[in-house]
Amino acid sequence: MPSSAPIRRAAEMVRSVRTGGLVRVSARVTADGMLRGAAAGRFPYPQGSSLVPWYSPIERAVVRAETVHLGETLRRRLRRKGWVTSVNQAFDEVVRRCADRTIVWISPGLQDIYVELHRRGRAYSLEVWSPDGHLIGGTFGLQAGGMFSAESLFHTEDHASKVALVDLASRVRAAGGVGVDCQFPTRHTSALGAELLDRKAYRQLLRAGLDAAPRLATETLPAARLIDPLSPDALDLPSRRDATPAHR
Repeated sequence: MPSSAPIRRAAEMVRSVRTGGLVRVSARVTADGMLRGAAAGRFPYPQGSSLVPWYSPIERAVVRAETVHLGETLRRRLRRKGWVTSVNQAFDEVVRRCADRTIVWISPGLQDIYVELHRRGRAYSLEVWSPDGHLIGGTFGLQAGGMFSAESLFHTEDHASKVALVDLASRVRAAGGVGVDCQFPTRHTSALGAELLDRKAYRQLLRAGLDAAPRLATETLPAARLIDPLSPDALDLPSRRDATPAHR
């Protein structure tokens, strides 16, 4: 006789629709399914079951360079630490670091899908490096037109994950993109000045940029430029800079 556990699990997921924004359940996740989901404003969040829940949060946190707020502690770190940032120089490692936590939602299978999408040019990483070349923070995500997502973050030094988000928002704006989708609101995204959009407003913003194809600058840049995310130093074309990768 078949187990009733999957049925009970599906019922639990359905009960979270109103509070958590669950919009569908699937038996598996594929690379193409991830891309379709991103374009529709939904994402998978596996929770240790054979059934995969997909969410489109009722409230969505979006970080944009225009609205970023940096606290004084973060500003001091940007001035003093000598950190630099890069794009797509350590994608696999960033995904592994993000997956290495007590509550695991980025399963080995999901990691493989993100790596495949990166190879297709549809997923990216943003790295934060110390002056001696150690990877100390980062984020990774998918691109859906002009919207870039931050699927997860990690840090080994305080505030390095915040720097990753702010840097990504700055590069997205410089490329002509829409913003950085942080998915569920958190106290960290709130502290950075993330905009809270309801589901309808987020989908409108997403759809408006789906035909765009901005490309992030991949040069290694000094994180100190982010003290003012809208300054010419933060937003001018990176090719005009003389930045040397500290980790090479």
